[in-house]
Amino acid sequence: MRSDIQNILLGKLLAHAGHEQNVQRPIGRSPAAATQVVRFEERGRKHWPIPSATRRRCRVCAVKGVTRNVSAICESCDVALCCDRRCFVDYHNKADP
Repeated sequence: MRSDIQNILLGKLLAHAGHEQNVQRPIGRSPAAATQVVRFEERGRKHWPIPSATRRRCRVCAVKGVTRNVSAICESCDVALCCDRRCFVDYHNKADP
């Protein structure tokens, strides 16, 4: 009997609260802010440029509005960065490269 009263009460509370909104998953890559903490915590450790199978846009150049495709990525961050410019160093040392 007690569980019947609880079920009725719970049903009324849920009806009064309304429906829960569905949370949609973001599409695409995660934002840069998610990797920002990692790239500063492990500065100097395991952040090496390695060759990539595909060419991608340099993250630092893209922020500056320049389109530059590179074939190197950071081993830990999985971010495409220029190695012949200062993009690799700037990305790992500056908060706003």
